[in-house]
Amino acid sequence: MGLGNKKGHISGNQVTGRHTTVIDGADEILKKMARNPWFESARPGQIIVDRGGTQSITIKRHIDATHRNTLTLTFRKPGSVQKIDVVVQGLEENIEVIVADIEAIAAKAMRGAEIYDRTGERGS
Repeated sequence: MGLGNKKGHISGNQVTGRHTTVIDGADEILKKMARNPWFESARPGQIIVDRGGTQSITIKRHIDATHRNTLTLTFRKPGSVQKIDVVVQGLEENIEVIVADIEAIAAKAMRGAEIYDRTGERGS
């Protein structure tokens, strides 16, 4: 199973929401994440035009029970920002492994990008 092979877009039964276009670099990261057993689905948000900014990825965790197994990845590039919710299996039990996997994938795909772990589980 994958998220499609078209650059800049994700598709398939693991994609929810109305948006399928993703910020440059996020498509590669999400497609690699989808190969992991903990990955369930991705829900891309709207791409927002923003001035300035450096290339970075922030990993955040939802604290409300409704989104218990959801991480929000915020992709920032010069001129644009996009938040993508990623639903995972067993977040509570495997958060350190999941975040480490995301950081490793992101470091290879977006070389030079700052990666921030805001899950509160590890120091980064």
